[in-house]
Amino acid sequence: MAQKSYKSKAGLLIAKAENDYVITSHSFKRVTVSLDYDKAEVEIRFMPEASVEDSTFFRDEPIELKASLSIPSIKTQPHPDQRFFTRGKLHYKNKTYTLHGTGELKHHPGGETYTCTLMLQLKLSKSESLLLPGIGQVIEFLLHQTVLDRDF
Repeated sequence: MAQKSYKSKAGLLIAKAENDYVITSHSFKRVTVSLDYDKAEVEIRFMPEASVEDSTFFRDEPIELKASLSIPSIKTQPHPDQRFFTRGKLHYKNKTYTLHGTGELKHHPGGETYTCTLMLQLKLSKSESLLLPGIGQVIEFLLHQTVLDRDF
C-alpha cells in the first residue's frame, strides 16, 4: 500500500536573518521534515543551535513550522514543475508566527526512490519579529527537500 506521508531527517533548512544591519544565512542541523502527500502539507522541526560570541553552542527550545501548499497533493509520478503559494505557522517559545511564501516541486525523471525536489521560501510577516540568539532577526526560511516515491 502506498504511503501517505514521508519523514526525513536530511532536509536542508536555511534561515536568512538580519544581524547588526547585515543579512546573514544560517543552516540548521538535525532538521526533521514530514510531508503529507495527500494533504500537501509540510511540517518542519529543528533546534535553533548557533555559535555565540564566546564560541560555545547553545541549545534552545525546538521550533515547529507547519505549512500548507496551494496544490491538491504532492505527486511523485512524472509531472511538469509545479509552482505554488504556501501559508503556515511557526511555533517557538509559546508564541506563534505567521508565514507565507512560494514553492516549487520539481520531478526528476528516472529516479527510483527519490523522485522530486521540494523547495520552499517562507517569509515571516513584517509585523512579527522572530529573534534567535546567535542568528539574528529572522526574515525568511528556505527549505530544500528530496521527496521519496510514494510507491517505494
